[in-house]
Amino acid sequence: MIIDMHAHIGTYPDNHNYDGDADRVVSLAEKANIDVTVVSHYQALFAKDTETLLQANDNAYKVVTKKTKLAMWVVLNPLFSESWRQAEEMLKYNKCIGVKIHPELHNYNITKHIDKILGFSSRRRAVFLSHAGDKNSNPLKIGEASSSYPDSIFIMAHLGNEIDVYDSTTHIDAILNSKSKNLFTDTSSSRSIYNGYLERAVDKIGAGKILFGSDSPIHFAPSQTIRVTMSDLTPEEKELIMGKNFLNVILSGGKTLCWI
Repeated sequence: MIIDMHAHIGTYPDNHNYDGDADRVVSLAEKANIDVTVVSHYQALFAKDTETLLQANDNAYKVVTKKTKLAMWVVLNPLFSESWRQAEEMLKYNKCIGVKIHPELHNYNITKHIDKILGFSSRRRAVFLSHAGDKNSNPLKIGEASSSYPDSIFIMAHLGNEIDVYDSTTHIDAILNSKSKNLFTDTSSSRSIYNGYLERAVDKIGAGKILFGSDSPIHFAPSQTIRVTMSDLTPEEKELIMGKNFLNVILSGGKTLCWI
């Protein structure tokens, strides 16, 4: 089974090449032989107020309940108290896999909220996916904090992403330096397509720490899939990255893909 754990639905502000309703995202996934895609709603990620954020998450849930091949991340803005309450409630639904945060778009530094985020993850056994690698989302800071929350489950998105750094290793270093066994990264970065980068990452942190994400429909899902399936990794390593790791991660948070 191939699982794309990092994708989106909705209308992207200012660049409609990245737009994707549920049918388009599923169509792109089918071209890439992806069985399940986990999405967050653009409108929630770009929301400037609580009402817009909450409504976008509700809309995402209505969409994924109608599509067998879709599940969702509930988007959390830690600056909004009602957002925490919504995340707590939506995690009760099986098709809500976990919580997505985006410090850059929501304009906060993750270090100021990381204890509450990791504490929530530990208490609720909730899987968190965070944009990582930019000014407000330093993987090294996330990794350092995760050492104090061994029961938290955290995925740093965009392996290799770092501003103005061609060959970044911050995601890799964060995982290597963390005492947490539940800190992961995903492939949803254009950097991970660089020749040899994914293989070097696997060599350093192991295939068990990397999950497949395409960032569809921003990235073309088939190109992201081929980067892994046609890589120099072993068949066992590819299988872990393309789906087995994600199943294990969400199972540790009490979730399954029981509807498939």
